[in-house]
Amino acid sequence: MENLKSTARANSNIALIKYWGKKDHKLFIPMNSNISFTLEGVYTTTTVEFSESYKEDSVTINGSEIEGEKKEKVVNHLNLIRRLAGKDMKAKIVSENNFPTAAGLASSASGFAALTIAATTALGLYLDQKQLSIISRQGSGSSSRSIAGGFVEWKTGNTSEESYAEQIAPKDHWDIRDVIAIVAHDEKKVSSRVGMAETVKTCPLYKARLEAIKEYFPKMKDAILAKDFKILGELTEHDALSMHACMITTRPMILYWTPETIRVIKTIVGWREKGIEAYFTMDAGPNVHVITLPEYADEVEKRLRETEGVEKVYHCRVGDGAKTLEEHLF
Repeated sequence: MENLKSTARANSNIALIKYWGKKDHKLFIPMNSNISFTLEGVYTTTTVEFSESYKEDSVTINGSEIEGEKKEKVVNHLNLIRRLAGKDMKAKIVSENNFPTAAGLASSASGFAALTIAATTALGLYLDQKQLSIISRQGSGSSSRSIAGGFVEWKTGNTSEESYAEQIAPKDHWDIRDVIAIVAHDEKKVSSRVGMAETVKTCPLYKARLEAIKEYFPKMKDAILAKDFKILGELTEHDALSMHACMITTRPMILYWTPETIRVIKTIVGWREKGIEAYFTMDAGPNVHVITLPEYADEVEKRLRETEGVEKVYHCRVGDGAKTLEEHLF
């Protein structure tokens, strides 16, 4: 009886220039190219086993078996990989995150990147990074970026083959830090997938955002290559505020921020006025990422821990891409 098993780990990532909206909802091709860096220390570990003895697919995340729409997304992704491998065996999937799930910390990015690596390896598909990025993108757009390490660009493209992520610079190119302030662990009420579609349809600011990104996208790439932290920080903040402004002016309004989110944002601006080089950004959720340099990182972490409303803090360096592991979860 055939039995195929593999385990992979993928880090989350933080987008410096974000995407919010898809030009192709089936293939998950984004409206704009975007840039991130991969985060060391916040990751998903996933074991996938295909076996002729399994009668149906099962998916367990953080100790709980999932059903319904969440399971369907995972199974659809497995079906894509099974078709590529020419296999039809059912699978058992066990996945663990070491950080909050669906709270705006890109858990779907690390989750689908780990699933893609584990499932393709288990089925004997040994693919290059571009191919893995294209496959992973079809499960979760941002997961295409977590396949690679370091600083990463996800190209929008017009076809599936043109839309993939590739490394701009390796992790040791530049030591910058992401100190993450967790102000809420709860799963968000409006998923990114649903929110994006509503914003593209109804937001009056959306076209202006896309035009602005065309202007500052090359500036962000240049800032990374030149290690210009001030430009990187200013563009990162501007882009996050632009994306959330589009969410807020969507009908009905999408507001992920909490009072604690705003408190942390205003606190960071105050620190910067006193000489601490730190800039904020938020994905689709209430938690705040503070991008800073190594010489300020410990002080930023200490101050965030002392900030009212901050429940937990993660201090992340630039991390590696997704990889297989020898040790399985089951």
